[in-house]
Amino acid sequence: APRLDTVKLDHKLDLSGTALMPVPGKLDLGLHLTRLVDKVNGWDMGLRPGLRTRLGPVALKLGMSVERSAEAGRELAVGYHWASSYDLTPTLSLGLTGKGKRAYDRGLVDAGSDSLTPKLSGRYQLDPALAFSYGLGAQVDLATKETRPDLNLNVELRF
Repeated sequence: APRLDTVKLDHKLDLSGTALMPVPGKLDLGLHLTRLVDKVNGWDMGLRPGLRTRLGPVALKLGMSVERSAEAGRELAVGYHWASSYDLTPTLSLGLTGKGKRAYDRGLVDAGSDSLTPKLSGRYQLDPALAFSYGLGAQVDLATKETRPDLNLNVELRF
C-alpha cells in the first residue's frame, strides 16, 4: 500500500508590486515547511527571499535562505546564492554564480562552504512547446581551491 512519509508545504509570495522592490524585476519570499513522518518529530522550516532583475544584456539573481532543521545536530542554517550572466548572443550567455552556507548548532558554527562557478550557457527554442538548454562550467570550492565540472543539459516541454 502507498505510504505517506513526507508532508511538504511550499509557497512563494510575490512582492514585486510593493515598495520593497528597488529595481525592475521580481521579488519573492519563499516559505516552506517539511515533515518526515517516520524520522523526526518536528517540522523543518525555512524562509527564502529572492530577487531577479534584468538590465539590458545583464541578468542578476540574488537570494538567501534561513532554515531550521528538526533533526538533532543542526539547529539553524543560513545560506546565500547569487547568479549573474551577460548575454553574448540571443542563445549564448556567460555567467558567474556563487553560493555558500553556514550552519549553527547550539552556538557552534561550522566552517561553511563557499563556491564560485563560471559558466557558459545557452538556450535554443526549437518550438513554442520545446526548448533545449545547456550549461558548461567549473565549480571552485573557495576554501580548498578544489575544482569540479558543472555540466547540465535540459529539455523543456510546455503543455
